[in-house]
Amino acid sequence: MKNDILNQSYEALESVYIQKIRDVWLGEIYEYSPRYGEGTLERYILEPGIELAIFRQCTHERLAESLPYHQKNMIEITSLAKGELYVRYDPADEWTKCDNQQLIYFSWSKPLKYYDFRCKQADGIGLYLNMDLLTNGISGSQSWVQLLERLFKTNVRVYARKSSPIHRSITTQLMVPYEENVMNHFLLKSKALEFLSHCVNDELGEEITFCPDARIRKVKEKIDASYDSPLQVNQLAKEFNIPPMTLQKQFKQSYGCTVYRYIQKRRMDAAMKALLTTDQSITDISIKVGYDNPSKFATVFKKQYGETPLHYRRKYRYHSLHDFTP
Repeated sequence: MKNDILNQSYEALESVYIQKIRDVWLGEIYEYSPRYGEGTLERYILEPGIELAIFRQCTHERLAESLPYHQKNMIEITSLAKGELYVRYDPADEWTKCDNQQLIYFSWSKPLKYYDFRCKQADGIGLYLNMDLLTNGISGSQSWVQLLERLFKTNVRVYARKSSPIHRSITTQLMVPYEENVMNHFLLKSKALEFLSHCVNDELGEEITFCPDARIRKVKEKIDASYDSPLQVNQLAKEFNIPPMTLQKQFKQSYGCTVYRYIQKRRMDAAMKALLTTDQSITDISIKVGYDNPSKFATVFKKQYGETPLHYRRKYRYHSLHDFTP
């Protein structure tokens, strides 16, 4: 793998904090030195550009230090199944906390003068992505360009965002001890890419390119509060006294999608949560989020999530209902 930065990172950890237990099919398994904590750390190289770290029952404190190794367009996404972790990059900073309700994004693009980390009874994953390798052949894709611009702002190294039931479900699935065979290698890789795809969808769906006009903000607030009601672009334009073409243009500039697409996204987000956390029928859910026609609802849902509502519920519901609480 071309992620030399991760080799350096593991070598640094192995010199002080961890010791290798054994080699496994896609990488290595380590345990923490009793002097600095307890728990196991598993490293899996899924393909060039994608690595997976799984940590189990980790209570660990890393001494504050500098991290000289870095790599442009390398990101790390951390998701917990249970427990807590804390990180900061300056002794004067507030701790950034992560539990199973947050995702932590971290950019490895520059060396760190200060790094302080600790975790408590943590189970979870770290997904390491070399975006240059992943985007080979699709570098012209506007979605990837927007994502890279968001994640690699010069003044941003780390930020936390709320995770969704689907993030937590895939985290749990990635932590299953898989038998060592080719099919499970493909399965792990597909799950990692599925996790990334939901992160991309969430991030770009919330992208704001500039502070919107007050009327545009009010249109969004109206949609957020009433997405389950019949909403039409012309109706919203009239209500807020904005020419329809102006509304469409400024809304997309502000929120990265058309008014109609935003309405769809809000409805599908609510439907996804209902599918995973309630026993309501798919017909009832479709009506609840504003669709009188369950067939149309299913078509829109599949377009956004890649699966029918029924298949989606069967695939993810068990893991969602059994999320751990830290």
